Amino acid sequence: MKQAEAGLPEGLDCDVYDWSTDTLFFYGSTQAQDMRIRYAAFSPDLDITKPTQQIPMMGCEDCLSARIAFEYASARGAVGAQAMMQMSLDAFATIAQRTSRRKQRATFRRQPAFGGYSGPRWPFIQ
Repeated sequence: MKQAEAGLPEGLDCDVYDWSTDTLFFYGSTQAQDMRIRYAAFSPDLDITKPTQQIPMMGCEDCLSARIAFEYASARGAVGAQAMMQMSLDAFATIAQRTSRRKQRATFRRQPAFGGYSGPRWPFIQ
């Protein structure tokens, strides 16, 4: 595929795409067609000096809140600080397990019962 220079051309060419406003445009197809799209993604560096900084990590509320509680508790010498640290580590391990399980998923299809044989299944009496 190649990128169009000034929008999609008038002719229906499935080998041309256009990228604008963070959207990928290309012509559709009248038959099933698989496409593989490779891309590079990145997250901006965290700036912890800004109180409104967003953390680009889904499902990290438990891990992050337990870690913040640990930092505050350990700064004040609280007895339960180590428990907060353990809660943070457990929540982080849960995030890592979910991610690795999601990456290890595979699609399985059941084999046909008759091995794909398309002939008559029962003997014919002639």
